[in-house]
Amino acid sequence: MNRKLLVAPLAALAATSMLLVGCGADDSADAKVELGDFNFKFDAKEIKPGTSSLEFENKGKQTHEAVLAKVAPGVNVQEALSSDGPPEGVDVLFVVAEMKPGDKATYTVGKDLEKGHYVMVCTFPDTSDAQGTPHFAKGMISEFDVS
Repeated sequence: MNRKLLVAPLAALAATSMLLVGCGADDSADAKVELGDFNFKFDAKEIKPGTSSLEFENKGKQTHEAVLAKVAPGVNVQEALSSDGPPEGVDVLFVVAEMKPGDKATYTVGKDLEKGHYVMVCTFPDTSDAQGTPHFAKGMISEFDVS
């Protein structure tokens, strides 16, 4: 698969849909998310309706990002990632951009999270492979429900 084709839909949405209100490191986040090399680690039960801030920490060896999007009922995330244009039924809420190894920051969502299905994905290329495979294709994608 062509990396550009896979990344373009979310990148286009991210550029136009960011509702990032603020960032910084503090202890007041509603939930914590660890970014590893090709995974996200977090307790989905901590992300409840009304969640307004998430703390991110990059514990991996590569630079990562986290795109958080709400997914409409019936939308297949894998199909959305490989669509030619902005995927229908995927609403990007914010992007945690370029977190280098060891970086830690708290991001505030522009609006509290509502009940529904969400996806968190990293579209950065793997710097350790010649093809630059996007991190989500190596497992750095998490679907979860807020209920």
